[in-house]
Amino acid sequence: MADETTDRANREQMVLVARYVDKEGDDLVVREDPIALLDVLKTLRKSGSGSETEVKMSGANLTQVLTERVRKLGLDFSKLVGQCYDGAPSMASEKVGVAAGVKSEAPLSHYFHCAVHAVNLSTSLIRKVPFVRNALDNMETIITFVTDGAKR
Repeated sequence: MADETTDRANREQMVLVARYVDKEGDDLVVREDPIALLDVLKTLRKSGSGSETEVKMSGANLTQVLTERVRKLGLDFSKLVGQCYDGAPSMASEKVGVAAGVKSEAPLSHYFHCAVHAVNLSTSLIRKVPFVRNALDNMETIITFVTDGAKR
């Protein structure tokens, strides 16, 4: 899984998270661990993929950053079976996005839209329904009142 965002210092950062199955005794346990936090612009400038002032945040460039780090970590692309990103074209496009670039390195990997991003998109759409928006606003007001009230 990977997600990129611009932080307060105006740096493009990407977090890589590995989801894998681990064996604990006789049980199989699914784990998710962050494995890297990358400064995308710095990485691309080092590799010569952009000028000092401008770097394009294209699917190809983001793929380069991601695959470079995966290789540096010694992970095997042939064992990658899934990839999960937000729905942004630079990440999700099956032609020019990171999903396409990683698929070329790991043919068995399938792209999945991140469930958390999907819920966020759904929530933003459902808030357009007045009844739902009012109910959510009321819940927020009640929660704020209860949690910010005097502690007894």
